[in-house]
Amino acid sequence: MMRRRLNSRCKGLLEAPVYSGDSSKAKVQYLHRTVRDYLHRSDIWDYLRSRVSGSYDPDLMLCGAYLQLLKAAEMRNIVLRDFENLVHIYIKYSLKIESRSRDTHILTLNQLDKACNELLSGKDPSNSAKSWLEAGWAVQNPFPAGDKIGIRHWTAFISKNKGNAFFEHSFFEFAFDCQLYCFVEDQLKSGFKPAVQPGGLSLLDRATWKKGSRMLDILYNNGIKPSVKKGTQTLGAEVPPRPGSSRSIIKPLRKSWISNFVHKLGDRSGKRKGSEKDSIPDEMF
Repeated sequence: MMRRRLNSRCKGLLEAPVYSGDSSKAKVQYLHRTVRDYLHRSDIWDYLRSRVSGSYDPDLMLCGAYLQLLKAAEMRNIVLRDFENLVHIYIKYSLKIESRSRDTHILTLNQLDKACNELLSGKDPSNSAKSWLEAGWAVQNPFPAGDKIGIRHWTAFISKNKGNAFFEHSFFEFAFDCQLYCFVEDQLKSGFKPAVQPGGLSLLDRATWKKGSRMLDILYNNGIKPSVKKGTQTLGAEVPPRPGSSRSIIKPLRKSWISNFVHKLGDRSGKRKGSEKDSIPDEMF
């Protein structure tokens, strides 16, 4: 219906080609390069914006469109790869909102988590004892060990191939692994307590594998202390921080990969590189 409406109202300017399979890859495109050049003219763009009542944020509108697509989806028609693409695109537009409104950015991420939880918590008609979440996990993880561990959160479908699925109990941990800094910081400031995982990596352990010191700064400034022991080895000890210094986060007691990492950060303290901008690393998806 939406495709017919677009083709009818935007005839001669835009087109919505017929697609099959992956709904996340459906496209609306310019009919011709000439149309693109025309609509990108500053005077035409100003005119179009003047015809919109109230404020208009295209990134927020696109987030809303993808959210509606997730909410209206029929689970039996969703392929897990399609689901991952929808989530990936949604977060991409949400990150574009962040520079204009941090609160709206965080709200869109909370809405995404809520929608996906509701979508995948429904029962599988072929096995009423399992939710779609559990049924999908069983298909992807047919081995006994995977079945015993079970799925903890819907984000495991997104990150399982990257080795993080067994660590994630909540959207917070997914956001942490994707370096969604504002969301992580907001959750920690509001009192959220990350799940303790016996035998697993701590948040500080996982943060040191990321490029840049921003996540380490967020953790330390919100009470996640770096005193960590593994067996007889002490990875770091708590010391009073010196403003602006990443080196002050950890005082090495024994040589370890964490202390080496933090020493390197201290050498370039206060210097942000372009790679540390708020974005989802491509390798996460």
